[in-house]
Parts: sequence; structure tokens; C-alpha cells
Amino acid sequence: MPHSSTTRSGSTEARSARRRPRPTWSLVLPAADDVSLEADVFLPPSGPIVAKALLAPAMGVKRGFYAAFAAELASHGVATMTFDYRGIGGSLRGDVSRSTASLHEWGELDLAAATRALQGLDGGSDARLSTEAPLVFVGHSVGGQLFGLMRDVPFRSALFVGSQAGYYGHWSGLGRVGMAALWHVGVPLFTSTLGYLPMKAFGQGENIPGGVAREWAAWGRDPAYVGVRTAEVGDNGYAHWGGPLRAIAIADDPYAPKRAVEALTALYSAAWTEVSHLHPRDLGVRSVGHFGWFADRFRDTLWADARRWLLSAARIDPARTDSEEKP
Repeated sequence: MPHSSTTRSGSTEARSARRRPRPTWSLVLPAADDVSLEADVFLPPSGPIVAKALLAPAMGVKRGFYAAFAAELASHGVATMTFDYRGIGGSLRGDVSRSTASLHEWGELDLAAATRALQGLDGGSDARLSTEAPLVFVGHSVGGQLFGLMRDVPFRSALFVGSQAGYYGHWSGLGRVGMAALWHVGVPLFTSTLGYLPMKAFGQGENIPGGVAREWAAWGRDPAYVGVRTAEVGDNGYAHWGGPLRAIAIADDPYAPKRAVEALTALYSAAWTEVSHLHPRDLGVRSVGHFGWFADRFRDTLWADARRWLLSAARIDPARTDSEEKP
């Protein structure tokens, strides 16, 4: 969903970028239709690789936003890949108004390409990657929605943060009015006049290619949401992926209310699903919101719990990766 309202000044953004961990390396991934996608890989600085994780971003969010979380996973033995969808960040070629990207391509082609690349990581001289490791998935917002659009879903476990079915009827009160206005008025107006959705102008992340935004809005106007696409193509991961799935619903997240999170998990009919309800007061903080979960202040709480669940659900002993539990 749209970027949170925690817009930062240019100088603060620059300081934040300097603090971001650097990936072990960056690479270009070829999608099945020959579109090139940029990605980063974070490897453990030492020790074995016990799993490989793919982190799928939210709508209009560049992969660098997740660098701290990816590096934290890597520090516990989980080789982690982040990437930019076509038309976003490093995967944007030319002017966004001329991008031909569509939302279903982000799942069916881009997520699939990143998954293949994650499976095939060899690391060159890094012998640790020569041993096959189980795959785990982390999806933020739209990242969790698109997970089921892949036909081949080789992940052992999946964690969704703020991922929801975007039909406006899942919201209440003014939230419903706002979502309905976005899908029925805002997206059609901006994409028809500009050719894209100008998220940057509202301090809401990266501009969204017109084709992505129009398909997003079409799904949001339909109670089936992404089911609009699955009805067209048939075979997909929603119906046949049967792994453990945990979806986190955050109480003060205006973009992913509990009802919308639960509606998304219901689409994963074969999965072992659970919805985890998180309230900021449980953490002793005033707010978490749609994006705060990835703030590094939660490294020892939310992040540690998520990592242990991902590995345990994938049948990996989390104690093998906890430095504080190693002799």
C-alpha cells in the first residue's frame, strides 16, 4: 500500500542512507521476459548459511529500505536477497511515465526471477553457498499479496508484514472512504493525466508506473482483489502452496487493518496460516504503523521473533543461528 506518512527531510534521508548496511554484492536479474531487475545480496560475515531468504518490498519502496533487516538476517546465518520491482528504483528504465509494467508482472515475473536467482546463488569463491539451503520468504505489504501469483513456490515458510487484501470494503469509516476514493478517483485521474501515480509529490515513496497503479486500483474495487488475476490465469501459489504462513497485523497500521490482513490470508487456502496481532503498547512504543516494523529499534524484539519463527517453521533450529546462544 502507499508509503507511510513519516516523510523525512533530504538531510535526514542522506544520514539514513549512510547508516544503511552495505550488501555483500549487487546483481542484475533477468526476468523471463528479459526485463532486468536490480538486487542486493547480504551474506553472513562468517559461519555456515542455514537458509536463504527473499524479501519482497512494499508498493513504491526501494530495496535499500530493507537493508538493515536483511543484514540482521544475514548476521544469523540467513543469506538474504532484496530487489526492486520493474519500474521502481534501480529497476526503472527511463521515465516512469513510459514504463509498461503491470502489477501482476511483479509477482508472476519479478518475484519468480528473484526466487530463481536466490536458488542459484553460488557466490563465486564463497563455498558456503555450494550447499543447498532451504528458502524462506518475507513479504512487506504488496510483497505478501504477490507471493501467491508465482506458480512455483519453493519456500519452506513465509512471513507477511502489513500485507492485506486491498478491497476498500475491508476498511471502516473514513478509511473506507479514503481507499474508495483512491481506487475510483485518485488512481484513474493521475494515471490518465500523468501516465503514472505521483507518490513522490505526496511524500509517499516512489512514483508508480501507470499500468501497475491501474491494475492495483482495479483489484481494489473488486471484493476478490488479487483473485481477479488468479481467476484469469488459474494455476497459482494461492491454491497449492501449503507451507506455514504468519501474517502480522499491526493495530495502528491504517493501510492494513486486521480485516484486510485476514482476507488476504484466506486466499492462501492450502497454507498453514496464522494472523499475529501486534499493538504498539505491547512493545512499549507509541506507534509502529505500516513501515515502522522495519526500524532497527526492533532488532532484538520483532526482528528476533520473526527470524526464529521463519527458521523454526522451515524446520531449522533457530538456536543454531543465535549468537547469544552459541558457546
